[in-house]
Amino acid sequence: MTLTVQALLLIGLGCIALALGFTSYRLSLVPPLPRPTLGSRGERRTQALQAEGLFSTLEPAVRKVAAWIAPLPLPVLRAQLDKSLREAGNYLGMSADELLALGVLSSFGFGLSCFGLGMYFGVPMLGLVVGAFAGVLLLHNQVAETRASRFKAVNRGLPTEIDLASMCLGAGMDLPGALRLIVQQRNDPNDVLCHELAHLLRELDLGHTRAAALRSLEARVPTEAVRELVGAIVQAEEKGTPLAEVLRIQAGMLRMRRTMLAEESASRAGVLMMIPLVMLLGSILIILMGSMVITTYESGMFK
Repeated sequence: MTLTVQALLLIGLGCIALALGFTSYRLSLVPPLPRPTLGSRGERRTQALQAEGLFSTLEPAVRKVAAWIAPLPLPVLRAQLDKSLREAGNYLGMSADELLALGVLSSFGFGLSCFGLGMYFGVPMLGLVVGAFAGVLLLHNQVAETRASRFKAVNRGLPTEIDLASMCLGAGMDLPGALRLIVQQRNDPNDVLCHELAHLLRELDLGHTRAAALRSLEARVPTEAVRELVGAIVQAEEKGTPLAEVLRIQAGMLRMRRTMLAEESASRAGVLMMIPLVMLLGSILIILMGSMVITTYESGMFK
């Protein structure tokens, strides 16, 4: 390598170092995103920080990285992530940019861990790629699992609460008063349905129309049961149908659907149990026949 090539190489490395240093300096000047303190998202963030888990430790770094991601033109991805976070109950009180930032940090952490493990087995780059992918996948699965568990909890508790609301309406109360009484009777802070009904009541108190508040509930929990309930209530108000009777019918339909789903799950579980049962029986046969074959071979019958 000639002196000219060495000089050009050193100049190139110096330019790269200067570019990285300048980029790091500019990124360090970007202020982190403000921490949400109001609304449902602020409530979730406060609960996540009070839990003092891993997220409370990473939260400052998440807001810092989110500030770097915020200028990027990602409208479609942000809309999808906002929808997922909303349906997951404002998971950890994060915005779409903060979720992307947490994905970056998770991918970086898992990537470095698997890179070190891959160096031990002689495949460092494979470990880096697998770890980076696993970090993003685990975060996505966590959000999806939270979303599914919320939907299941709402569908499970909805028929009972609709029946109570129907009885309250039959006793002369209006719908907001009936829902407020139901929320006051449920003391579990982790009750998903209670949280959604309380959110609905807050929107009504802020001046939203009943139809708009119900459509917002449908957007947060877009299950078939909630969709049918919201449609029935809105249609009953438009046509002047007695709401107590509509709610009673909806509660009966939801119970019937829940029973049908339970029967389908039970029948599907019976079919799925056939696979481990066949494997268990096959293992028993192999153990029994294997011992007989070994005993016969050792007795000298095949010699």
